[in-house]
Amino acid sequence: MQVKLLRVTQEKKIERVGGNQEIDVDVRIISATNQPINEKISRGEFRLELYYRLNVVPIHIPPCERESMTFQFSLISLSTASIVNLEKT
Repeated sequence: MQVKLLRVTQEKKIERVGGNQEIDVDVRIISATNQPINEKISRGEFRLELYYRLNVVPIHIPPCERESMTFQFSLISLSTASIVNLEKT
């Protein structure tokens, strides 16, 4: 799966299952993990190239037990507004 995602992010093309034509796509990928991604990369369980493609605008959200939900929603709203502003420039 990682190889396929990497190919889509690099070439901006997909091929349907059973198809024989490539289709141009324009995608944005939002991903999240609760795993230590740096450890997964060092063990070879996650591709470094894909990490660099996906890690454009990192958003770090603390776990629920550490912070209040109000703070988390404010952070998400602020981050979303920042991403929208980045796309406009």
